[in-house]
Amino acid sequence: EGDRVQLQRSILHLNGMPVPRRYVGDMPGNYPSQTFRLFVEAPPGVRPYGIMQLSDDGMDSTTPEYLVPPAHVFLLGDNRDDSIDSRSMDDRGRKGVGFVPVH
Repeated sequence: EGDRVQLQRSILHLNGMPVPRRYVGDMPGNYPSQTFRLFVEAPPGVRPYGIMQLSDDGMDSTTPEYLVPPAHVFLLGDNRDDSIDSRSMDDRGRKGVGFVPVH
């Protein structure tokens, strides 16, 4: 709670600071022309984890800054181009997840 979360051209920002990530390779997508880029993200105080993405210019690649309310978390999927997560808050006519209550 209280954290500010934003994506800027697919780079996760927490409280105004970009989260370090390291490119680890490519993976074929579902179509011959698709190639996912694979990264390991390492937010401060969190075990590093893998993510995949197709583009830095997708619909959810750049977001507004979200302020996580008390007793909630912000969930972000590992497939940054095709995850229904806290970025989908019904503001674009999609089924929303939004902030998730802790209890």
